[in-house]
Amino acid sequence: MSNTALQAAESYIIEGINNKNLSKVPLDPNVTFQGPFQEKGAPLRGIDALQEFLDGIYPIVAGARIKKRVANGDEVCLMWELETSESVTVTILEYFLASDGRLLEIHCFYDPRPLVPGA
Repeated sequence: MSNTALQAAESYIIEGINNKNLSKVPLDPNVTFQGPFQEKGAPLRGIDALQEFLDGIYPIVAGARIKKRVANGDEVCLMWELETSESVTVTILEYFLASDGRLLEIHCFYDPRPLVPGA
């Protein structure tokens, strides 16, 4: 298990989501992010695009807690809970691919219905 890959993935949740400080996360400049709201095969690309996306969700983030960790070399999966400002808790599974301790890919899986009004 690569501790640096696991540490990078954990820092994304702890620093990037919970503390709303993406600058402390070791990201590759060409990092990609694929989530439920991005068209399949059209991930966000680059730190600026990821920051813009996160800036859009930060207002609803009340907290994030990592529940489970699975790591194999430069691949990491984290199951974590997002707590929103509306007291909604969403379980999220994220797959991370890292290289040299920097995150290259982030794939986010969750049911977005609790976050979408009227869904």
